[in-house]
Amino acid sequence: MINVMYLVLLAILALNVSVEALDAFGMIRFQLRQSALETDANTNLFVAGMKKEILREIEREGKTVNAGLQDTLNQIRSRTARMIAAIDTHLTVMEQLAEYDPQTYIYKNKEEQEKNYRYWMGSDETANGRRGNGQARALRDRLDAYYQYLGQMYNAQLKADSLRKAPRRVQDPTTSTDEGKRWEQYSFEGPVVANMATLEALKIEVFREEKQLLELLNERLGVPSFVADQPELISAPAATIVPAGLPFETRLFVGMSSRNIHPEFFSNSGRIRPEANGNQAVLTIGADASVIPPGQQQGIQYYTAKVKVPRATGGYEELEIRQQFTVRRPEVRISSAAVQNLYRHCANEVNIEVPALGEYYDPVISASEAQIKQSSQSRSKFRIVPRGQQCVLSISSNTPSGRLKIDQLKYRVIEPPKPSIRVQVNGRDYNGRTAVPASSRLSIQVIPDAEFRQAIPQDAHYRIHRLEVLVQRGLQPARPVKTLDLSGRDATRPIDIRLGTAIGSVPAGTQVFLQIDGVYRRNFQGKEIEDRRFLAVEKSIGLTIR
Repeated sequence: MINVMYLVLLAILALNVSVEALDAFGMIRFQLRQSALETDANTNLFVAGMKKEILREIEREGKTVNAGLQDTLNQIRSRTARMIAAIDTHLTVMEQLAEYDPQTYIYKNKEEQEKNYRYWMGSDETANGRRGNGQARALRDRLDAYYQYLGQMYNAQLKADSLRKAPRRVQDPTTSTDEGKRWEQYSFEGPVVANMATLEALKIEVFREEKQLLELLNERLGVPSFVADQPELISAPAATIVPAGLPFETRLFVGMSSRNIHPEFFSNSGRIRPEANGNQAVLTIGADASVIPPGQQQGIQYYTAKVKVPRATGGYEELEIRQQFTVRRPEVRISSAAVQNLYRHCANEVNIEVPALGEYYDPVISASEAQIKQSSQSRSKFRIVPRGQQCVLSISSNTPSGRLKIDQLKYRVIEPPKPSIRVQVNGRDYNGRTAVPASSRLSIQVIPDAEFRQAIPQDAHYRIHRLEVLVQRGLQPARPVKTLDLSGRDATRPIDIRLGTAIGSVPAGTQVFLQIDGVYRRNFQGKEIEDRRFLAVEKSIGLTIR
């Protein structure tokens, strides 16, 4: 079924290099890889069973006719392993060209074609009868040599010439649309991610050819339908290093299982999803950051799985595996419109992202000594209102396997920058020394720190509740003459005061003092917090009447 999908995608790719087609090739590549791993594991069990039967013949029946077959089996498996290793070498190069990130499973350049094509076809694609002078020609020659080896060994087992067949060879395409193309160009002229799927498909073909020879050799043992005495539960993970918060997936299957016997899979480590054929299942486990030791970037997470396999003699046999994978701490990116610290009693808007988790990221954030609220418009945006000296953010993510811890970060909590008080007389900044007319117009304004106001404008509003006016004549003590109620007015805008209305008629030389009761910051919640950093001298404005 996978190979059929692969051929359909090749046809689609010939018409249109779409993002959807490229993504589908990435998925097919993974599925073909899993199939190759399963086939290789099953073949190992098949060969192990054959060797066991050979030993049984020697020990119990005294038959040594098949004794040399053990070395033959080793040679076949070794030759196949070298062929697969050669294909894997090309896959490594393709992953580099595709800029594949094993941490995020993302191909950053999956559509790459130029370097990829030159790798396969070489500098002259017309050389060697249009086979080129690149790696595709070398790979085809190696495949042909491998198939020649298998074919010769296959025919050597047959006595009748009529049963023998010509060894398989890699064939050029024969369809009318691809007429004239050699196998090298036809197989590797697409995007790099498609060529990776092609290489995985070649591995499946290699194992299929090997299996035909092994089944023929198995007939020499007089076991027409070989069944392993000791079935084995096998785990084939998609990856062995997983960022915390992402699902770890592994395919479970029973080596040498029969199509007519359907095993039952169990695991307390994660979710089991049986495959359609019933002979295998996918185990999904959330990668948990709690296994990462403090100060380290990765840790080991263990998992177990069991399977019940029906015995031919009745009853069930239970198989169990215990394996592990590496959990790597993903990078947590926190950006803020403000600064790297958090402002006390302010609405600090922060974006908390974990790029490695991609679509799996469903954050759950808690904060010590603070209120925290997730935005309704973006799941990665949070409002944090701290009240203590330090705020610890605990970052987790919801997954199908439950809530998984990702990381913990500490923030220093600081007061907003101290604002300044601006006094103007008759539209000009007052220097505190020049005498002014009794009829002057004053304005008082609290100026927020510019960066703070730009970052958190809803928290950069200030109030002055009262302004007490005092006058002093000569050596007499200053006496209050009026208290101005300024409550409810935004002091970040100039508050105008008519000096003559406040002090009345006074002679020249009279000293006037305006005393601010306090400067209060009004935060986004409407709560007023007094800024106690202002000294008495900073809250007192002195003028001389001329």
